[in-house]
Amino acid sequence: ATNFANSSVCEENTCYSNNIPTGVQNVTQCKAKSPTFVSRPHFHLADPSYGDQFQYGVKDKEEGYDSSFWIEPMSSIPIKVEMRLQLNIMLEKVEGIEYLFKNLQ
Repeated sequence: ATNFANSSVCEENTCYSNNIPTGVQNVTQCKAKSPTFVSRPHFHLADPSYGDQFQYGVKDKEEGYDSSFWIEPMSSIPIKVEMRLQLNIMLEKVEGIEYLFKNLQ
């Protein structure tokens, strides 16, 4: 499962300049330079440092996070596609609205 791996785990992903812990893909440069990152839901199979940043609500589990493709073998037509992804937006503290970010590190 190297889809979201950094180059230390999967050398083929070097071209993404993904110099962050493995399991999350930095897609910031793809659209309007918004600080956006893609991962599996609840950082499944990612470096534990991602989930450790949350006090509650992010619990990885073994089942239910995988993606799958069912392809009809004769025509190569997709019959069923299940893609489970999570979009993550990097937040930074903003002067004047500290109450929203009081626990943000």
